[in-house]
Amino acid sequence: MDHTQALQHFIAHLDLSRTRDRVGLRAIYHDEVSYYDPIGGKLAGGDAVVDYLISLCSRFEVLELDVVNIWLHNEQTVVEWLQRSELDGVQKTQRGMTVLATSDGRLIEHRDFFTLGRPPWADELRSHLVLPVVG
Repeated sequence: MDHTQALQHFIAHLDLSRTRDRVGLRAIYHDEVSYYDPIGGKLAGGDAVVDYLISLCSRFEVLELDVVNIWLHNEQTVVEWLQRSELDGVQKTQRGMTVLATSDGRLIEHRDFFTLGRPPWADELRSHLVLPVVG
């Protein structure tokens, strides 16, 4: 696997999505790509991923990403990132990680992991846990 190529595709996918470059995006995603993120869930196939990414990125006024760290493991490239966004006038900074794999020079696996916030039941659960006192 070419880890450099996986990272280059990852960095390019955001710019291509923001500019709605279907041809460019389609060129980096394998026909049989498996994609996952917490918003859209699991998607399969290059066309589905391209349609999803363009629709997602078109909602944001600002969407920028910086690579923080990279790990290489077997056939996968793992990227830790920091994203700055603005949606409906609200600015947000978020950390996340992405797992990538390539086949034939294109992304065949792209899995994003990040939090969408604390679910309603989390505060109730936390009230029963032993947590350190932050002073």
